[in-house]
Amino acid sequence: MPAPVLRSLHLSTESWRLVLMRWRERAGHRKRVHAAQRELAALREHELTDLGVGRSELAYWLGRGDAAP
Repeated sequence: MPAPVLRSLHLSTESWRLVLMRWRERAGHRKRVHAAQRELAALREHELTDLGVGRSELAYWLGRGDAAP
């Protein structure tokens, strides 16, 4: 590896702790979003209508703009 890359990998223990804590938070968030996607995808159209949400809006309401479940 080039020297600048090696220098950038050197983080203090506290920095690594923060990096790992943020990674864990993001992983937990993704897990909750995927669980919500599975739960909402299992609902029938009239159940979604009762909630006031269309199937095409699920990705938006889950905070993900990439795709509906």
